[in-house]
This record gives sequence, C-alpha cells and structure tokens, in this order.
Amino acid sequence: MNIFAKWKVILILAVLILSTWFLVPTIRWYSMTPKARQDLQKVDYKEWKSINEGKLNLGLDLQGGVSLLLRVDTDALQAMAMDKEIERINTEFTAKNSPIRATLSENSAYIIIAYPDEDQRQAASNIAMGSDILEKIDSPDGKLYYQPSPLRINQKLSDTVEQARHVIENRVNELGLSETMVAKVGDDKIAVQLPGETDPERATNIIRRQAFLEFKLVADDALINSIIDEQGNLRPGAIIPDGYELKYLKETKGTDITKIPILVKKRADLTGDHITSARVSRDSMSFGAAYVELKLDREGARMFERVTGMNVNKKLAIVLDGEVKSAPNIQERIPNGSARITGQYTENEARDLALVLKSGALPVPLVIEESRTVGPTLGYDSIRKGIMSAVIGGILIVLFMFVYYKGSGLIADLALILNLIILMAAMSMLGATLTVPGIAGIVLTIGMAVDANVLIFERIREELRAGKTPRAAIEAGYGRAFSAILDSNVTTIIAAFMLVQFGSSAVKGFAITLMVGITISMFTAILVTRVVFDWISLRSGFKKLSI
Repeated sequence: MNIFAKWKVILILAVLILSTWFLVPTIRWYSMTPKARQDLQKVDYKEWKSINEGKLNLGLDLQGGVSLLLRVDTDALQAMAMDKEIERINTEFTAKNSPIRATLSENSAYIIIAYPDEDQRQAASNIAMGSDILEKIDSPDGKLYYQPSPLRINQKLSDTVEQARHVIENRVNELGLSETMVAKVGDDKIAVQLPGETDPERATNIIRRQAFLEFKLVADDALINSIIDEQGNLRPGAIIPDGYELKYLKETKGTDITKIPILVKKRADLTGDHITSARVSRDSMSFGAAYVELKLDREGARMFERVTGMNVNKKLAIVLDGEVKSAPNIQERIPNGSARITGQYTENEARDLALVLKSGALPVPLVIEESRTVGPTLGYDSIRKGIMSAVIGGILIVLFMFVYYKGSGLIADLALILNLIILMAAMSMLGATLTVPGIAGIVLTIGMAVDANVLIFERIREELRAGKTPRAAIEAGYGRAFSAILDSNVTTIIAAFMLVQFGSSAVKGFAITLMVGITISMFTAILVTRVVFDWISLRSGFKKLSI
C-alpha cells in the first residue's frame, strides 16, 4: 500500500476515534436511569454537567416537555402607555401649580384635558405633546383630545415583544434545561419550547409571571382609620386621598385568612428594575420560614437608603404584581441595598419567586394562545418507532447489497454502519437536536448512503464486462462515477440547506440530519470503501472481484 493510501487509513482511523469520543457522553447519558442522573448531579456535578452538555440532545417530540405560544396583551400595553402618559401630564401640571388635570375617557381610547380658558390651552397642549406616542385629534371647545399613534404603538409593541422574549429567555435558562427555544413569532407572539420539562404547570407559571416589584410607602394609621370602617371597608362617603390607593395585606393563621386594609402611594418609590440578585434564605426567628433576599444595584441602593432614611418608623409596602406581600416597619436607614420579601412561602415557591425576580419583570402581561404538553410516553414511542423504521430499512438495504453485489455489497454495508456512527457523533459535536423529522432524515440517509456505491459498482461491472482487470476496473469505476456522485449529492445538500434557512423547526430537523448525513456518506461511500478495495486488490493472489 502506497504512502497516499496509508494517509487515507490514518484519516479514517482518526475520524472513528473522534466519533467514538463524541459518542461516549450520549451512550453514558441514555444508559443511565433518571434517578442515576439525579444522583450523579448531586455527587459529582462537574461530571454530570460534562455528560449533559456533550450528549446528543432529543427534541420536544422525543423526550416530552412543554410547548407554549404566548401573545403580548396589546390592550394592556396600550392601557399601560395611556396611564403612564396621564401620570406624566398631571405631574407636569402639578409642578406648574396648574389646576388642570388629564383624565381617561370612558372607553379608555382617549386622554382628555379640560382647560379653563384659551390662555391655558396652548400650555396644556405643549405639555401633552411632549409625549412620544400621543397624537392630537379634533377637539371640541374647552377640551383637548389625544390618542395613541398607531405607528408609535406598533414600534412600542415590537420593542416590548423583544424585551419580553429576553426576560423569558433568562427565566428559561434558569430552569436548567438543555435545547430550549424562545423565539419571536409574527409581530406580537413568542414561542417557547422546553424539552424535558417534567412540571408543565410550574414552568408555565414561571414564564408568564409578570414579577413587577414595587416598594411603596404606606399612609399613617390615622389616615387609614379615617376612611376605613372596622370591617375593613371604605366608609360611606369617604374618599381615598389623591395619590393613594387602597390595598389589602393577607395574613394567614392556620386556616383563617385575614385581609388588613392599607393605604399605599400610587407612585412607587422604588421598583424591581434595580435588582441585581435574588436568593432564597431562611428566617431563624420564624421557625426557618423561607423568604427571598434581594440585592439592589448602586442606584437602587442609593434610592433605598434615601427612602428608608427619610421615613423611619413608617411602613414600606412591598407590592408584587399589584398584591401587597408585606409591609414592614422601617426601623432605621438601610444603606447596603439589601431588602427581603417575606410571606408564607414554601421552599419551592420562594425559589421560583427568586428566579423570576432575578430575571427581571415582564413589561406587559402575556396571554397563552396555545399550550401543548408532550408526555415522555409519546416521546419514547416515537423513538421506538423511529429506531424500528431505521433498523428495518437498514436491514433491508444490507440484505439487498449483499445479495445483489455479494462481497462488494458487504463493503458497502460496512460503510453504511460507519456512516451512522459518524452521523450521530457529528450531531453531538455540533450540538444539534434529534427530532422525529430528524429520524426521518436518518432513514433517508441510509438509503442515499449506498446510492454512491451502487453507481460505483455498476460502473465497475461495466469495466469488467469490457475486459479490464479487477484492479483496473476498480480504478475506472471510482474515477468515472465520482462526478455523477458529487453532482447528485451537492444538489441535495443545496436543497437541504435552503430548507434549513427557510423551513419550519420540524423541516429544519429533517434537513440538518439529511445534509450532515449526505456529507458523511461522501466520506464513507467513496473514501472508506476505496481503501478497503485497495487493500483487497493489492493482496497477493488477487484475481477475481466479488461483485
């Protein structure tokens, strides 16, 4: 065997060794039971992580999990934008000591500003048009009407969807799952896939939770008692002071739930935008009750220090998604930017709350358009049927090649087996995900992998019938069939590449597997089989080729 052939052998052996190396994590992972994986994660997290990251990942349709299609609540987005504009306008009016106030129309479609005289009309209009989303519409005398600009709302929607996608992606990453997918769909939707998620309800709650955290000062007890009766209801004729809102703090004692009315400022003194970390801790003074400890950034710590320093002996309500979680008394100025959310949380509830707070708040509520849970049983059934189809197809092809091409067919069968091994290793190395369409791509690859050998073998037969020696026929067969093999495979790869670029996720799984499989078949069907034929033909006493 010449030096060139030896380099071929070295290349083939290197590819096989590398393929085996990349397949080891996959073999180890899927040979372990779920309990064995959990035990390994606790005992040796570094090794568990290495195996988990190196294995061939299975798609949602194979290992089960959760698939969600979420829609940004555009009505809530517009309502929040309108409320923000009204607050901005009225704040500017107050700063100018103006009695004018902006209000929302009954159908929530317009902002209305009533002005007392023409002198104040222009001033009110200037303040209102300081907005980046409002546009003026025809107004009757004595009032100004404004509505959201459709163009600006659409721009805000696009930004909001992208912001929501980023927050959801952060939360999904904290769940510790592999091969998750969070992608924008259309103008206002987000698709989420969580392969391997075993608790769909928990995952959905974590993803959808808005987690909007606010710190709001509580009014003095005397002010609350002046408008609230003994039953905790608003007294007849009582009016909630401007700038405040009535909330209720739930206290649970055994099976009894008590609602304590508190009056909090509408405007938050601090929001969760300044949170840098959130973790679960336990209170040694309250029988180990779980709570969430927060750390604020430098700006948040400065603001928190100012608020607590100016309001010692007053209460500060911690409001999460509009619900008061606690209202502790400020004992002293807090300079270190540390806060806590207490409540009757279980360990898991506190952990989930810490997760969503750490990932940031969703800018708007999300609506579930579609929720689909794929059970592991369905996934295992898909795997079983997919493997069965691949095995049956492979066996039929192996038998056909052996019966029709005899000894040469066995060489093609060897190349086919190597093709499957290298294909699985390549998908593991590339971090690809195996799906049901991907298995279909493997089945198709099995058939196409021997197509090159069929062309070569038929060409060799023609050369043998023309009277050439077996060695010369092998040389001519590979040389003359190569261009046809290359053309057919390249065109198929181009088609598969276009499917990857423009196809849906299911089509992409099929196309990626097919594209990688065909590329590898060029290596196994041409290079590997040629090396074997060279080794056979160069042996002493070789006179006849079994084909």
